[in-house]
Amino acid sequence: MTEAIRKLSLNDVAVRIGGWQEAYKLGKGPNRRAESLRLAAEVGARPDEVNSSWDDAELERVVNGFSIATPRKWSEVVVPKGATKLDALTYVPGLVGDVVRWTVACAPRPNRMMALGSALGVVGTVIGRHIMTPREGATHLFIAILLKSGWGKDVPLQCGAKLVELALGPSALASGQFASAPGLEEALVLEPRMISFADELGDELMVIKNQGGNPYVGKLTGLLKKLYNRWNTIITASTISRGKSKTILWPAFTIVGAATPDMFYRSFAQSDLESGFLNRWLVLPYAAYRRAPLQKTTASADRPPAELVQALKGLPQQPTALHRPADGSPPERQQVLWGAGAEDVYFAFSRRMDELQDGNQRRFELAMRTIENVDRLATIVAVGRGSASVDIEDIEWGIRLAELSLDTLASDISRYITEYVEFPQLCSKVWEEVWSRETSKPPHWISDRNLERRFARSLKYGNELARVKDQLQREQRLRPCKGRRGDSGPVTDGWEALRDDDDD
Repeated sequence: MTEAIRKLSLNDVAVRIGGWQEAYKLGKGPNRRAESLRLAAEVGARPDEVNSSWDDAELERVVNGFSIATPRKWSEVVVPKGATKLDALTYVPGLVGDVVRWTVACAPRPNRMMALGSALGVVGTVIGRHIMTPREGATHLFIAILLKSGWGKDVPLQCGAKLVELALGPSALASGQFASAPGLEEALVLEPRMISFADELGDELMVIKNQGGNPYVGKLTGLLKKLYNRWNTIITASTISRGKSKTILWPAFTIVGAATPDMFYRSFAQSDLESGFLNRWLVLPYAAYRRAPLQKTTASADRPPAELVQALKGLPQQPTALHRPADGSPPERQQVLWGAGAEDVYFAFSRRMDELQDGNQRRFELAMRTIENVDRLATIVAVGRGSASVDIEDIEWGIRLAELSLDTLASDISRYITEYVEFPQLCSKVWEEVWSRETSKPPHWISDRNLERRFARSLKYGNELARVKDQLQREQRLRPCKGRRGDSGPVTDGWEALRDDDDD
C-alpha cells in the first residue's frame, strides 16, 4: 500500500473500492484485469485477495465484494480489538457469520446484533423440519429486534427475506402481517417451513391483542404458541367454508420481527407472560447500543452474493413443501449429536435456571424457554459451520446470547408492561417479590423505593400499594425494617418478608 493510500480516510478507501469494482464490471480490453488487481492492492486488499493466477470466475467473486471467508471453527474466529460485549457475540463461525457480514455491508447504519438475528432466522429456517437438535428440539425461533425508529431495523429484514427467497423460493416467505389463525394455517398446509420478516412487529401483535373478540384473530396467539413447539402436528378445524380438517406435520415457523421497545411490549398483557407466550421470544439485547453513523454500503440487499445463496442451498434440509414421502412415512430427520463435554455444560445451565424458582419467581417464569432457545441457537450455528455435533463453544455461545436476552426481557417487563391485578393477587405478588430478594441484608428485604418502582405499573388507582403493605403487616407477613442491598451500600428504610412455620 502506498503512502498516499495510507493517508486516505476509511470513507475514501470505500469509495475507491467501489470505483474499482465498477471499473472492472464496465471496463473492456486486456488491461481490465491488471488494472483491477493494481487498484485492489492499493486500497489494501488482503494478499489472498490479489492473485494474478486467479481465473475470471475467482476474480469476479472478489469484485462482487464478498467471499465466504468466515472461519468454520470457533478457534479461528477473531473478534476485532475494541468490539463491545454485544458485538463480540456476533462474530461466529460458518454461515451465520457469513450472513451477518454481508448484512452489515448492506446497512447504511449497521448494527451487528440486528444482523445476527436475521442470520439466525435464515439458517434456522433453511434447516427446519430436517435438523433435530441434540435434545430433539427444532431450529425455528421467534426473534424480536427492538430499537428506536430510524435506527435501521429494515435492512436486516430485507437481507434475510432476499436470501430465503433465493435459497428456498418465495413460498417459504410468510407475510409480515398476522391476519387470522385460519389464514396462517392454510399457508402452512401448503408450505410447513416458513419465515416471517415482520417490519412492524409491535403493530401486528397489537392487532391480535385488540381483537380478542374476533375468534379468527384471537386464536392467533394460541396458534403461534403451538408453532413455536418442536416437531408438533397441527390438525386444522373442519368448517363449511374450509372443508375437512388438514394436517400440518412438523411446522417450522420462524418470526424475525422489528419494532420499537414500547410498541412491542405494549402488545402484550400479563396473561401473555403467565400463558408462556412472551417467554418464547428471543429478544435481542439492545440497551447498550447507540445509533450507528452512516456508512457507505459496499453491498446491496437486492443482490445477495451467489456464493452465499449457494452455500445456504447446500445446507442439510428437506425439499421445499415436502410433507411426507409417497409411501406416507414421515420425512427424514437428521439429529445433531453432542460434542465432547457440551452436554455437561448444557445441563449445568439448565440446573441454574431451575434454581430460580426458589428465589426470583418472575425471572423463573421468563426463563422457562431459555434452555430450549439455547439448544436451538447452538444447533443453528453448529450446522451452519458444517459440524455434525454441537460442541462446547456452540453451547457456551448460545448460553451467553440467551441469558442476555433473558436479562433484556426481565428488565423491559417492569418498564413497559402494565399489569393491573386485583387486590388479593397484588398482595401475593408483593410478598413473593420481597421474599425473592436473597442477597439483601437482612435476607428477604427490599427498600421502600425499589418496591414502589417495581409495582408502579401495577397500580390502577395509585393507592393500592399502601393498602397491600397494611394488609401484609396485619397478616404478619411483612414488616418495616432497615437494610441494604448486598454487603455494602447505604442503610435505608424498607420491608422484610416473614414466613410462618404454617406456610407451605
